[in-house]
Amino acid sequence: MIKIGTNDWYIVLQSCTDYDPELITYIEQARCHCTHMTVGNILQELGDHAGATNFYQRIILDETLADETRVSIYYNMAALADDQGRYFDAVNYLIQAGNLIKPTVPESSEVLAQSKPLFAHNIVPSRLHLFNNTARAYMKAGKYKSARKYFEDALQQKGSNSERATVLNNYGLLEYECQNIQQAQKYFQQAVELAEDDARYSEFKRNLDLVSKHIHSETEVAGAELKLEQ
Repeated sequence: MIKIGTNDWYIVLQSCTDYDPELITYIEQARCHCTHMTVGNILQELGDHAGATNFYQRIILDETLADETRVSIYYNMAALADDQGRYFDAVNYLIQAGNLIKPTVPESSEVLAQSKPLFAHNIVPSRLHLFNNTARAYMKAGKYKSARKYFEDALQQKGSNSERATVLNNYGLLEYECQNIQQAQKYFQQAVELAEDDARYSEFKRNLDLVSKHIHSETEVAGAELKLEQ
């Protein structure tokens, strides 16, 4: 397409029967890289849970599959199961993924790991992500004791301030749901402190403010009751 005037363009059409070496090269490259994993990722992004799960289940049977790829597949399958309310299936997939990743512990260094997008393709999820998501699945299933264990395990892993803030915020939501308001406030406060420069700071701060307001209201009610008893 060539511009020939202020508002005029000259368009050159090319017959699809003409040989275009660049187009042929592009098509061949696309064929080489379009694996079941790629198709599964695309279907997952489009919300086709059944189709994505089908492709992931087909590729997971490949015995030559690298552990890193297998971890990503289990992680994505867990996300699909979680979206469908199959929380124990999600837990099972996440545990299988976690078994393939070597444990990590916090390093005595001021340099923190870079934050990873939660579902970025071609990036192996960390144990912190796996434990956090396992805890969330248990929490949704009402298994609060197991959820606490995995939140604690997640906090023992190496991660960025943003990642750890997310875990602490989720932990706070668990304690709030269990009516442990003081403990929830503690975790929300820690999340806010770590997420000072994070995009989700306002969300974490809102949770902290709501819980703090709840505690303040309860204190006022308790004070009023004491006065009445006197």
